[in-house]
Amino acid sequence: MSWWSLRARLTFIFVLFFGGTLCGFSYYIYRTMNSVFQSEFDALLLNFTSDIADSIDFGVMGGIRVDSRQFREGRKIFPFPLKETVIQIRDLRGRSLEKSNALGEINIPFHQNDIYVLYKNRFFFRNWTSSDGVVGNKNFRIAYYRILTPFKPPVILQVAVPDRFVRENSIQVLNIFMVSVPIVLLIASLIGYTFSAFGLSPIQRLIDRLKSMGPSDLGKRLELPSSRDEIHELSSSINSLLDRLEGVFKSQETFVSDASHQLKTPLAVLKGELELLQKELDYSEARSKVVSLREEIDDLISLVNNLLLLARVDAGEGHLVLSEVPLDEVVTSAVERLGHLAKQKGIRMKLTIGEGLDVYGFSLTV
Repeated sequence: MSWWSLRARLTFIFVLFFGGTLCGFSYYIYRTMNSVFQSEFDALLLNFTSDIADSIDFGVMGGIRVDSRQFREGRKIFPFPLKETVIQIRDLRGRSLEKSNALGEINIPFHQNDIYVLYKNRFFFRNWTSSDGVVGNKNFRIAYYRILTPFKPPVILQVAVPDRFVRENSIQVLNIFMVSVPIVLLIASLIGYTFSAFGLSPIQRLIDRLKSMGPSDLGKRLELPSSRDEIHELSSSINSLLDRLEGVFKSQETFVSDASHQLKTPLAVLKGELELLQKELDYSEARSKVVSLREEIDDLISLVNNLLLLARVDAGEGHLVLSEVPLDEVVTSAVERLGHLAKQKGIRMKLTIGEGLDVYGFSLTV
């Protein structure tokens, strides 16, 4: 992410936190709706189980008969098909007394602990997955219901119905979230990226202002916003930095200018005196040395002039003129200047220069 722009990183962080919050909220809504679907389904299943319990006729001689006319499919609307419902009646020991023919050899699940649960609560619910399948279904919701009989101990009624209603609604809600959440995140990222430009516009203006400033603009300062926010603090810090930079550059320019003027005056005096001596001396050796000294002083004056020119360029008061400079002349002049020093040290200098050695630059600084 180091190559990402600040705008892209802010958008990514916004989408990351917003997406996490949205996913967490969506998961909470999904679980809540599943719980609501299950509660409504269980309430209808309990109502249906109660109707079945009311339709059971316990005979004095022990017979059990179910009058189906009391809960025909047309009397009430349930979220499950009544034709796919199976029931089983057990005694308190868990032994099967009666069950639907559709179960065949299969029994609805029952555990001994269920008896204790039913003594505390008259009913409870449990999911059941039948590996063999019953009436064309494998996933059921079971209602366990304790029935009080007039002539016998209580019996346990088990009613198992397909739970397609809860499953289908859960899948439908999940599909809605699977489609809507990515779309919302995409829209949020586009909105965040667009509006982040407005939030970062003060920083962009600072960048544009700083880019437009050159060496001659160190005296200019950034305009401070009226609000005392982070942009105000950043602008103030940049202005303080520009103050320090301006002071450093001014000190440098002053030093170069003063040094150049202080060197130029005595060098000019020396040059004048040597010119006078050159006219008065008759000895050729002395005259040649004076000529050499004049050349050295000319070089020093040229150096001082270069320092003054550089100071003016830094101050924005001048510019450098570039041209072709012959390197053979520059090297030859340097060897001639150092020839007498090499001779005094016993060093023999030999110069071999090719032709056409020209460079493009500032002649006084080469």
